[in-house]
Amino acid sequence: ADEQYPKDQIALCDANIKKAGADKSYNDAIAAADVKFKASDWTGAKTLYNNALSIKADEKYPKDQIAVCDANINAAGIDKQYNTLIAAADVLFKASKWSDAKAKYQEALGVKAGQQYPTDQIAACDAELTKLMSLDQQYDAAVKKGDSAFAANDYETAQTAFTNAKTLKPAETYPPKKLAEIASLIAGQKKENDYRKLIQKGDSLLAAKDLAGAKKIYQSALLQKPADEYPKKKITEIDNALSDQKFEADKKAKYDKLITQADTKFKAKDYKGAKALYQQALQIEPIEVYPKTQINACDDALNPKPVVKVDSTKIVGSDQYISEIVKNYPKGVTELPQVKDGGADVTKRVVVIGNKGWVYTKKVYSWGTFYFKDDQQITQQTFDYETNAQYVKKQNDTYDAAHPN
Repeated sequence: ADEQYPKDQIALCDANIKKAGADKSYNDAIAAADVKFKASDWTGAKTLYNNALSIKADEKYPKDQIAVCDANINAAGIDKQYNTLIAAADVLFKASKWSDAKAKYQEALGVKAGQQYPTDQIAACDAELTKLMSLDQQYDAAVKKGDSAFAANDYETAQTAFTNAKTLKPAETYPPKKLAEIASLIAGQKKENDYRKLIQKGDSLLAAKDLAGAKKIYQSALLQKPADEYPKKKITEIDNALSDQKFEADKKAKYDKLITQADTKFKAKDYKGAKALYQQALQIEPIEVYPKTQINACDDALNPKPVVKVDSTKIVGSDQYISEIVKNYPKGVTELPQVKDGGADVTKRVVVIGNKGWVYTKKVYSWGTFYFKDDQQITQQTFDYETNAQYVKKQNDTYDAAHPN
């Protein structure tokens, strides 16, 4: 009843059964949602995609589909609002209510920017309103509109207004002056926008690990703003990363070549030559288990151990064997202070259960994390499970119950 292994296997079976049920429910919800999506039933599809997300919250596909549904739902609402405003504006336009009609067309443009029809109708309204004004009134209104738009940084509207003012009174110096100022600001704004787009593109490529592509974009940005530190900093980071990649690639190539040469000698039973090459490989990749294993195999081949007949009656039983670890550490889990070793942050946990002990090691390098049990590489799951304080305590309790003093 106290055996842990069947309990662990039962828990694993339960988890797999639960996962299979969740997979089916998720796939059914996605299939139903896709049917509604293809039928342009955006609301219905969104509901079913949300159902799928409630089963598997981290899945990307339903999230992307929900975003598309939302965009289509939103677009439908915008189209309805736009068409309502256009209809109202057209009624006012036909009634020759130019100012009111213009206001409605402008509202419609606020809902859907860039539409040609309301833009043309606004121009028509302005033309009708212009007919009602004197030259001086037209000029003053154009300048006033240009000044107001300029103050609001709406340079496109200001440019149009001052151009109209210049056409009405070519001898006036104010409109040309403002037009030159606006042209300079628009050019500077465009340059800044282009620069920002390059920086955003470079950042995106860098995030996607496209180092060469990102460097090229940052260099283009630097041509536009040579004094800006950000692209310089990013180019330096990329150069460093590319250098690190080349170093790692060269190191791996050298390691693989040594291992291939060593394996060849090992197969040819040149154990001394093979061992030397495995040792060279181990200097390049100190955490690799394979060369260590092969070095031990070479040592066994070079120094064969004599066969010794052991009197089985004199073998010390495992319950009486006390290792050096057990002598030096208490029962349970003892975590030793973290140390630096060969470029790694090293943490050791000493586990003592009954009369046996093991040393578990975690090595954290800049390129990855590795786990060992008495120098044999293990998984993180095994490391975490076998050094868990509650698990070790339960094992010691079981041992103590079976071996009372």
